[in-house]
Amino acid sequence: MIDVSSQHPAPRATTCHTRTGHEFYPAEGLFVLSDQPGTANDTIGDNTFQGYAGLGLAANAGYAGGNCSGSNGHCSGNTNLIGNGNHFALAACGSAADECDAIVLDALSGNELTAHLQGNKGTVQSPDGTIVEKADSGVYSVTEINNRIHVTP
Repeated sequence: MIDVSSQHPAPRATTCHTRTGHEFYPAEGLFVLSDQPGTANDTIGDNTFQGYAGLGLAANAGYAGGNCSGSNGHCSGNTNLIGNGNHFALAACGSAADECDAIVLDALSGNELTAHLQGNKGTVQSPDGTIVEKADSGVYSVTEINNRIHVTP
């Protein structure tokens, strides 16, 4: 069990200054990444994410960031995530475009993301989201059971 909160060293957002302006990277509680052939199997349960503006739990199948390339233009990898019984009390990021959500799932083209999300609860502040599947062109198989994460003003 982990406790990512303001009572412990909490994650902080980062703004990077680039030649074209500023890039905002929200604080991340826990990030699951599969960028190798095969399937990464991860169980994330009974954790607390609270007291910071950012995302709680993120899972990515495939990776298109720096230092990585493959036949699809990115590194391929599938993800099988079990995320049960986590608690969220997250502050708001500046805008919905910052992609600060309690749980965010992302499957890039040619990759599969399977998730079983059950009994997660808590709050995120508007404009952030609760459980979000990003609109990438990978394959999603997501089961949600009795999750009670709410957006508050």
